[in-house]
Amino acid sequence: MKILEINKFYYRRGGADHHFLDLCDILRTKGDSVSVFSMKDKRNEPTPYSKYFVSNIEFGSFNFRSLLQPLRVIYSCEAARKLKRLIKDERPDVAHLHLIYHHLSPSVLSVLKKEKIPVIMTIHDWKPLCPNYLMFTEGAVCERCHGGHYHQCARHLCIHRSPMQSALASMEAYIHHAKKYYEEYVDSYIAPSEFVKQMFIKWGFPAGKIAVIPHFLPSSIKRVEAAVSAPKDPAFAYIGRLNEEKGIVILVEKWVSEKFPYSLHVFGDGPLLARLNNIINSANAKNIFLHGAMKREDISKYLRQMTALIIPSQWHEIFGLVAIEAWSQSVPIITSKFGALPELIKNSGAGLSVDINNGEFTDALKKITDISYRQNAVEYMSGHHLPELYYPDLINVFRKAQASVK
Repeated sequence: MKILEINKFYYRRGGADHHFLDLCDILRTKGDSVSVFSMKDKRNEPTPYSKYFVSNIEFGSFNFRSLLQPLRVIYSCEAARKLKRLIKDERPDVAHLHLIYHHLSPSVLSVLKKEKIPVIMTIHDWKPLCPNYLMFTEGAVCERCHGGHYHQCARHLCIHRSPMQSALASMEAYIHHAKKYYEEYVDSYIAPSEFVKQMFIKWGFPAGKIAVIPHFLPSSIKRVEAAVSAPKDPAFAYIGRLNEEKGIVILVEKWVSEKFPYSLHVFGDGPLLARLNNIINSANAKNIFLHGAMKREDISKYLRQMTALIIPSQWHEIFGLVAIEAWSQSVPIITSKFGALPELIKNSGAGLSVDINNGEFTDALKKITDISYRQNAVEYMSGHHLPELYYPDLINVFRKAQASVK
């Protein structure tokens, strides 16, 4: 099959980009012809398709070109023009989209629609529903835009607390939904969890267009075959962006206020780094360590030395790739009760889902040392989130989309 994979980044920036690039590798390994469409960037992986990529743009930078950014967010003429060239040269059977907003824009959807190419989109965040793509603002989960009330984004300054950016995001949402880009131009959606599917149905998307296929873990990450013993001295890890919705400040403040006698290792970078440093230094907390961003393979080595991974997210997590990475090393997880996280716990039995803000969390730190959670992680991962299971389910969605367009 000739597959066009589209994502705004062609380097490993976040979880969605890891999934996108890992998937491209799997498709090629299986013998499919894979072309890609993305944005130019000096960090990009090498590809012969870079000649089709749109010019780089960093939102937040200030120069002459930045004056055109609002127009590009709503509709990128450059993306439409270059995608047409790629389609003419490659003639793909299907197009599989990941992250397209802002840097590429739904202009790619209109091109694909005109060319009668089936469109499948994997859901990585809430952008088709929510202008700020998180459903999180003012420190809490937010669904105020439900029913098409996108002015709420401008009213509550949901984009970086900026009146201008928030107003632009509201206008963008009204225009995109008026044109029904996400509702009618996408033939099939792939939801990585049942929670995501039910949220899209709640917001008016037809159930028949949404297939649930949980994310896979690439074969490059070696799974342990037997439970690894927990460290003698309890140690816990957080892995991810240092953003408010991820709950990292809540976790560190909890660690400080409760004076937990265990070490906490934080892997990641982000806008809250300075704030976390201040909290740790003010409390003179000697058992909290900020390691910064780290390569995927190096994190796996550290994970094996941990009692458990903590995912304290305060937004509706779409999936949680870091959870299955931890389980691949037989490390259990403790999560909040937001989004798809409780679903992961229920399906695997390899952790605990608790309210991070109360005594449930304190009890969980003790309970998670039980070897059964580590055994459950190994057993669960032996039959789930495998590339060889993901591939046929994905191809089935592609073929159904093809049939619906013909």
